[in-house]
Amino acid sequence: MKKITCLIVMVTTMFMANFKVVAQNTTNEALDLVISATDVIENSSEKATSALRTITVEFIFGQQPNTNGYLAVIRRELGTIEEYSDEVNQYAYVAERLSEADLDVSDIYNAASGIEGRGDFVENNSQALVAAINANNQAEATRLIRILNQDIETIVRLADLARERAEEIKALPQEFTIRMKLVDDGGNDIPADTLPAYFAQNLDTNTYYYPQDRRQVDLFTNIPEGEYLFGAMDGYFDGASSKIVTISKELVNANGEIIVTLNYWSE
Repeated sequence: MKKITCLIVMVTTMFMANFKVVAQNTTNEALDLVISATDVIENSSEKATSALRTITVEFIFGQQPNTNGYLAVIRRELGTIEEYSDEVNQYAYVAERLSEADLDVSDIYNAASGIEGRGDFVENNSQALVAAINANNQAEATRLIRILNQDIETIVRLADLARERAEEIKALPQEFTIRMKLVDDGGNDIPADTLPAYFAQNLDTNTYYYPQDRRQVDLFTNIPEGEYLFGAMDGYFDGASSKIVTISKELVNANGEIIVTLNYWSE
């Protein structure tokens, strides 16, 4: 496996040890690498198809088929396909673990597994094809050529499926963690739980969001990107000003959160 795979494992390990990363960015980067890996798989599939086409022409037109050369290309390209189907699995796993959303990457896993399985068929059938050619068994060779073309086409189709699913996931609205902060007129920090509750109103959809954990009244999770009015519920003799903030990945800090600061007042 390539060095990049080792890097992925290291990133995942750091995540499991609560290493602070910007989760959304990392998720999208991992999905981009899924897409890049499928490009490599398709490129190797094209080379395998070209080798199959060459030996088919040589056999049909009575030339001396270069069976050793054919098997060398098939084994090389299948090695690449297997390696990068493994990369697809690894990158999908990283995207799933680093995302704050509940990503469904099962289609990507299934496609990668199918690619590896189909690669085994191509290898076995290629060896059988060479045996049929050497035995001058035209009927069997013709049957195996047809099956091999179908197998390689299936690999391409599965790579397309993995890419399309990764692109679909990337296109989903980004969601963010928002932490509220209070400061007084002098800029001094006031504990956020001084006030009883907070809310976020999406100004486009008029949807209201509230902290899900009553023990963390200042923490919003899974807030989609967009323009929001943030405010607080007043206490008996205190409260906070409201603020309009456009939520986007540019506001995410090193802890993977967006801080929204409100001005605290008290009578």
